[in-house]
Amino acid sequence: MYMSHEQIIEACRPILEEVGFHNAKTRHPRLFITGYQIWFLLLDRNDALCDELKKKCGDYVGKDSGAEKPDGPVRRIADALGNCPDIETQYISTRYLKVNGITPSSEKDCGLFRLKS
Repeated sequence: MYMSHEQIIEACRPILEEVGFHNAKTRHPRLFITGYQIWFLLLDRNDALCDELKKKCGDYVGKDSGAEKPDGPVRRIADALGNCPDIETQYISTRYLKVNGITPSSEKDCGLFRLKS
């Protein structure tokens, strides 16, 4: 089954809406969230997208797949969100970074996503 970016974005949008805001004295920007966090939140919700992504690309999450650019649910989520005009994408260095005990698949950087204001 083909999984479109729109289907992935639609499943991820409620999570991006619920992330919340940073409350500072002068600013209240929306918080960023990683594709890894989104994937684990989707799993917690038993979202149907999880089963579809696992069927399409396996359940590989994190490093050590042996592939140069490993495919998996997090990569599919990041690709979809990174190409959506309604979602802001930034990048964080992954040096010494672990998310939920998982080392990101890239030794260079990891995408961060939030809804545009």
